[in-house]
Amino acid sequence: MAMFETLVQLFAAFAKIGFTSFGGTSMIPLIMDEMSSHGWMTDADLTNLIAIALLRARAAALGITELAQKENSVRFSLPKPDFARVAATCGLEKYKGRLLFSAGEKPYLSLRLKKGDDVLKLTNLVLTDFAAAPQ
Repeated sequence: MAMFETLVQLFAAFAKIGFTSFGGTSMIPLIMDEMSSHGWMTDADLTNLIAIALLRARAAALGITELAQKENSVRFSLPKPDFARVAATCGLEKYKGRLLFSAGEKPYLSLRLKKGDDVLKLTNLVLTDFAAAPQ
């Protein structure tokens, strides 16, 4: 019964948001209020979720089709790599030995993480450097 009640609350919360906003980023404060008031997610969880969504959108605009963290690395899938841009980014001193390119059947960049790295900030930095690299 508790599961059904939660689903009804979830439906009601998103119906309320849908009827009182016009989409886009204007919905974020409403979603955060609903999620935290019901105890479904903390503000920190939602902030991270939004940051990940924005990173994925930014990556897609750069031709990166997938971002995935697995253990101690972040993978940037590049189905149609721009080799000049890849070389320029991987060649930066700050990524020496940390950012590697694999040109196999499914090309990708792999960023090795160090203990204590802020994954979101570091991924954002790689995307910034990749965008700024000459094409």
